[in-house]
Amino acid sequence: QNFSFSCDEVGTIFVCDLRFMVDGNVQDKLPVDRGLDLTLLAREELDELHATTAELQGRLESTVSQMEYNLMSKEKEAREKEQKFAKEIESLSAANAKLEDELRRVKE
Repeated sequence: QNFSFSCDEVGTIFVCDLRFMVDGNVQDKLPVDRGLDLTLLAREELDELHATTAELQGRLESTVSQMEYNLMSKEKEAREKEQKFAKEIESLSAANAKLEDELRRVKE
């Protein structure tokens, strides 16, 4: 493990367990080819970041589910409208055929 030791002006000693985040994954050691850019976070801050990330992930999943439901509802509505229009076209075609027959009979 990697530790960093520091102290403040009143003599309090801080011991930090160093963990490195590389491309979003926690690593115990920093790869040699990477530059060193450290940000120290208190455990509470890290826990808060994890909680916020989990909350956002949950909201994202909820939004995706809601959007999928809305899409399915709209697709169902579109299919129903399509069926309704198909039936209407069918009935209008039948009515048109009857009218054409009557017109032919009247002309005869």
